[in-house]
Amino acid sequence: MVPKPTAFDISIADMKTAKSPESLRRKVQNAQTTPRANNLSREDLTQKLDNAASRKQAQNSDRVAKAAAAVEHAQAVARSTRAGLQSKETNAKQQIANKLSSAQSAREAGLAKQNAQVEAHLGDVKARHLASSQELGAPGSRDIQQKLAAAEQRRQAQIAEQKTKLGNHFAKVEEIKNNPSPNGKSAAEVKAKLNAASERRAAQEADLKNKLAGRQAHAESVRQNKRNNKGARSESTDDLIEAQRLVGSNKIPRG
Repeated sequence: MVPKPTAFDISIADMKTAKSPESLRRKVQNAQTTPRANNLSREDLTQKLDNAASRKQAQNSDRVAKAAAAVEHAQAVARSTRAGLQSKETNAKQQIANKLSSAQSAREAGLAKQNAQVEAHLGDVKARHLASSQELGAPGSRDIQQKLAAAEQRRQAQIAEQKTKLGNHFAKVEEIKNNPSPNGKSAAEVKAKLNAASERRAAQEADLKNKLAGRQAHAESVRQNKRNNKGARSESTDDLIEAQRLVGSNKIPRG
């Protein structure tokens, strides 16, 4: 079933006598007393628009000036920072180059001194060997000469190997000098490597000195053995001569 419509009784008289709210009345009064924008003249509107455009342009100019000042300050800071970094990098490279040059000079001087000592020691050994050979004669000199020749060959091989290693090292030093940070390494790492190389060089020099001392002791032992052998041969030769003299004179002592 369709519901029946409901009818309401609305009194028109009550609507005519009803009062509007106080807030609505105030809004109507304000609207009636306040002049509208449509009442402004063209000159007033133009003046307002010009003032607004001037304020906007001034604000934009102020913003542009502040942005330009900020950019200029940032560029000045960047230039100063780059100059400081370049100065530090240049000083670090110069220090590294000076240290590498000093280390190379010290190594070359040490190697020259070491070679001179080895040559002097070898000359001394050869002179002693020649004197021993002249004193002792031919027997046993061939073995000593062979041993000395073998020792000389080993010494030459060690010197050649050491020169090769030093040549490679100097090549690396030159490469590092031309390009101090080929792998992005810092000056501290390069300094640590130089210190390690110096320690290895000192250990090699100590090892070589020990070997030279051992060879010198061995040569001295060989010379002492030769002297003892010579004394023994001299005593046996004297006994033989005395026996022959006794036999010739028939004065052989009887037991």
